Amino acid sequence: MNFQFLMPLILSLTLFLPSISRADDAAVTAWAEQVLYSTLTFNYAVPTSEVNTIRANYSPNAWDGLQTFFSQQIQMLKDQKIIPEPQSLGPAVIVEKGIIYGTNYWRVNKDYYFPAINRGASFSLFIVQSTNPPYIIQSLSVDLK
Repeated sequence: MNFQFLMPLILSLTLFLPSISRADDAAVTAWAEQVLYSTLTFNYAVPTSEVNTIRANYSPNAWDGLQTFFSQQIQMLKDQKIIPEPQSLGPAVIVEKGIIYGTNYWRVNKDYYFPAINRGASFSLFIVQSTNPPYIIQSLSVDLK
């Protein structure tokens, strides 16, 4: 068997795959920022069917955690008909990444300030690769400041 063709293939993959990883990292942080901002600025007084478009980006566990954590704030926003306008406190940052059970994952941190409630919040998202949407927020933690 002739293995001459394997060496260029291995070299090409070695050089090419790191650039794919970087591209995925940029796509993940952009997606995380967009989804989180859309979630935080969404008008929760609308019908449930519209909320489901946002919810599709979260696992049931992550969505329930988000709802539980912000239950008082969401009720206040609904009652006062306020749409929050969070201010970004810097870019989303990948603090961990890897492969678990054959699936790519990323831990992404993102901070916001909420003028409407005069508080900041640090979000830590555990994101796994999916198909549609391209990623799913599997779990999250929120630290109010």
